[in-house]
Amino acid sequence: MSLTSRFAPAIAAVALALAATTAGAASQNQSQNLTLVGSPSTGYTAATSNTHLEAGSFEDSFHFKASSASLFEFSLVTMGASADQQITFSSVWLNGTQLSLTAVPGSTGVTYGNLSTPLSGDLVLTVKGYAGGTLGAGSPVAATYSSTFNLAPAVPEPQSYALFIAGLGLMALMLNRRRKQNT
Repeated sequence: MSLTSRFAPAIAAVALALAATTAGAASQNQSQNLTLVGSPSTGYTAATSNTHLEAGSFEDSFHFKASSASLFEFSLVTMGASADQQITFSSVWLNGTQLSLTAVPGSTGVTYGNLSTPLSGDLVLTVKGYAGGTLGAGSPVAATYSSTFNLAPAVPEPQSYALFIAGLGLMALMLNRRRKQNT
């Protein structure tokens, strides 16, 4: 019996174990296409939730489209009942730009952020983190988080400009009337 044939079952077992580990890690990453609801004048919003059934690092991506120049804001909320069901968010990226994360003071698992630069077109939001609190990677868990995404109009509507100009006109009229009364 040759050395190669004697170790073939062990090599096959190691290869299968590596393939299973890789497949398990890949299943942690989720991708969703989101449909935004709303209108150009009021803005758009979408909400979703993700559940990870295995403790470990994850990278979830959300795909959506901004039809007009919009400002972006998001919130992420961990919905675990125990510490082992919590999710720790490590970073959030929008089209390759890392966004700052802010935790809500006094809360557990509520994080939010925004991007003040107007954007439009196809957008990909990537959320990275660890599911499972202090559990070791691969442990069974049901760690869930909800997310809300809002796109607000970046440019005021024409009605806003008209109202602003009308207000300036009224102020000018009042100043002119005061001047006439004081003379």
